[in-house]
Amino acid sequence: MVPFVSLLLLISAPASSVPVAPFDVEAHLNREYAECITRLDQPVTINSLQHFDFTGDGQAEVIVTASSCHTGTAGPNLHTVFEVISSTEARELPIAKIRDPTSGERLLASLEGNRNHFLYVSEEGYLVQEYHDESVRPEGQSPLIVYLKWNGQAFEIERIERDSAGRCPRDCPGLRRD
Repeated sequence: MVPFVSLLLLISAPASSVPVAPFDVEAHLNREYAECITRLDQPVTINSLQHFDFTGDGQAEVIVTASSCHTGTAGPNLHTVFEVISSTEARELPIAKIRDPTSGERLLASLEGNRNHFLYVSEEGYLVQEYHDESVRPEGQSPLIVYLKWNGQAFEIERIERDSAGRCPRDCPGLRRD
């Protein structure tokens, strides 16, 4: 299994003069996952945090990838976009299920082994879900990238980029892993 390294990444959003409301994401998630602290003394870890105004209301939303005690060593298990309501309250914005809009195929079924993804904002202002798995590919190459656009109600799939080049099951004949 490929080990997952948990790093706090503060990603800079595309240039914007949109204000960011004061909101403690870490405290909010730790309230939602209080059992992780009370039972295991393990607070939520923020893996990436970014701000961007998807809704067009002049207030930036908070894009978060985080890990709770429920993930173990599998990588981040919390992927969300919060619309900030107050300094202590936020609403999670709905994100479309990841299926091919044309065929209805479950896109995650094509990924190998341990699958992880991060959320971030592209230069074009899309919400991006970039997936990584245990398949053999050149460093930095993602097997699946999903671009989502806010439609006023939810994030819907705008386009999908799949990389099948280099895809090989973990037990490929002749495959040497170092």
